[in-house]
Amino acid sequence: MSCTVKDIYALRESSRNVLIPGAINKSIETVKKSIEKSGGNVQTKPMEWRNSKPKSDYNQNTFSGQSSHKKVFKSDDIVPHKYVSKFKKTSVDIDDTILNTILRGKLNKFSLSNYNEIKEFITHIIDGGQTDMIKCFMKLVFEKAASEEIFCPLYAKLISELSIAYPILLSEMENLYTQYLQIFDSVTDNQSEDYDELCQRNIEKKYRRGYSQFLAELIKNNIMNTEIFMKIINKIIGQVESQMTNKDSIKLIEEFADCLMKIVKAISTSEYQQVKNMRMILKNETNLQIHQLSIKSETAVGLSSKARFTFLDIYEAILKF
Repeated sequence: MSCTVKDIYALRESSRNVLIPGAINKSIETVKKSIEKSGGNVQTKPMEWRNSKPKSDYNQNTFSGQSSHKKVFKSDDIVPHKYVSKFKKTSVDIDDTILNTILRGKLNKFSLSNYNEIKEFITHIIDGGQTDMIKCFMKLVFEKAASEEIFCPLYAKLISELSIAYPILLSEMENLYTQYLQIFDSVTDNQSEDYDELCQRNIEKKYRRGYSQFLAELIKNNIMNTEIFMKIINKIIGQVESQMTNKDSIKLIEEFADCLMKIVKAISTSEYQQVKNMRMILKNETNLQIHQLSIKSETAVGLSSKARFTFLDIYEAILKF
């Protein structure tokens, strides 16, 4: 469509004659009057969306009639929603060290003369709900009882008396039983072991014997259930049976025989009904296995005369139950 200059001027002239509605004219007049009153200078305020405050409000804080200094926030200043301390693990380690030091210091002085004092100290810990400290205490008791056989009766008495009022100790003991069963795992004697290995084996031997003595004292005080007791008995017997054809296991089997003897002697003198049940289970279900370990055999080269005589004593003791 072609359009001449004349046509354009005609259209412009016709647009001037268009009638504007009255409401729009009224609004235009209102705006003009506002501009005239302000001298032609109009300051507009930026609109804030989502009903938020003006930006200037974030930089002012009126307190006691005075405004505070303005602070400019940067993107780097944004605080994470959840703060995670990088020192958290270190703090836990420090707490564990403190607990261990305090309790170990108390137990290092543990004796009949300060028995009541130590017992009262542990009671305060349990009453305070210090779960971590309770676990630390139980672990240390097991370790020290296993390494100090002479104090086994005293440690067993302490746990026995405390567990009557605080059953939580028994729950923690069950966890420790499972852990300490590992010290009965087989370690074959080896003449070529170096000094460090020899030292480690001596420590394990000491713990096995001491732990067995501690178990015996716990049984006397009726704070071991039958299931755990049988797990320990079967663990020892099973290790002997698996090693009896190995000539390098003579000393190890002799040690296991001593451990079993300590436990059997303990249950033979107790009058608790649960312990009586343990005796009947040994007599009816396990004694034949023990008897087989007392018989000399050409294939059982790991069973020394000393070990066989010990198992024979165990067998005869069980027959008297």
